[in-house]
Amino acid sequence: MLTALILESNSMYRHKLQNIIQNRIRVNDTLDEYDMEIAISTDNLSDILNHIAAHKDKAFLIFVDIDTVSHDLNIWKQIKDNVVFAEIIYLSDSYNSIQKIIAARAEPLDVLCKNLADDFTIQRVRENIDIAFARYKKNVLANIANFFRMK
Repeated sequence: MLTALILESNSMYRHKLQNIIQNRIRVNDTLDEYDMEIAISTDNLSDILNHIAAHKDKAFLIFVDIDTVSHDLNIWKQIKDNVVFAEIIYLSDSYNSIQKIIAARAEPLDVLCKNLADDFTIQRVRENIDIAFARYKKNVLANIANFFRMK
C-alpha cells in the first residue's frame, strides 16, 4: 500500500489537500480505487519523522510544506535514501525555496505552488498522485517478480 503523509502548517490548506488526495484515491483513471491511504495529516514534523522511522518498509508519498514547517532539505533526502520507496512533493509559495530545492538536488516528484483555488494546481496534485502510484506499482511488481525468481 502507498502511504500518503501531509506536512502542512495551514490547517485549511491541509484539509483541502487531504480531500483532493482522498478523492483521487477513490476516483482515478483506473477501474478500482488506488491501494493507497492517508496515514498522517499534520503540522508537526516530529509526527511525520516518527511515523516514517517506525514504518521504513512502507512506500510513501509525502507532501511537505517547505516554507514554514520543514526548511531542512537534508531530512527528505535521507528519507528517500533510507526507506523502500518515497516520492516527495514540496509545497511552497517562495521562489527562494524552489531555488534551494533545485540547488540541493532534493529530487522532488514536484514542487507545487500553494494555491488550491487554482484548477491547474489541483490537477497537478492529481497527476502527481497518479505518477507516484504508477511508480509504486512498478516498484512493487518488480520486487515481487524478483522474489519469486529467487525462490
